[in-house]
Amino acid sequence: MYNKIKDEDDHFNVSDIFNSFRKFAPLLKTCTFQTILNQSSGYHNLATLEAVITLLIKEGIGFNVDYSGGSSRNAPSAQLQIFITPTLYLTIIFYFAPGDR
Repeated sequence: MYNKIKDEDDHFNVSDIFNSFRKFAPLLKTCTFQTILNQSSGYHNLATLEAVITLLIKEGIGFNVDYSGGSSRNAPSAQLQIFITPTLYLTIIFYFAPGDR
């Protein structure tokens, strides 16, 4: 999907970028993403991260996940990067409450 966004001269095709975003935009309306966007505490549970990953896989949208186990000073966290285009991505950081790993 993403290798088609640039043309033969290595320029971005605006219509392809728009089409890539159109594929991602409906996911923002899902209950799963609304839960993340409306969470005021910053803490999420592992089930929410798993639900987001499932949605991304079903839609064929590329992503990376990095996990940090935390320390005595920092909560465990996962950083999810969702690739909308090769140069445009959304990063969501999931902080996990103690005992929710």
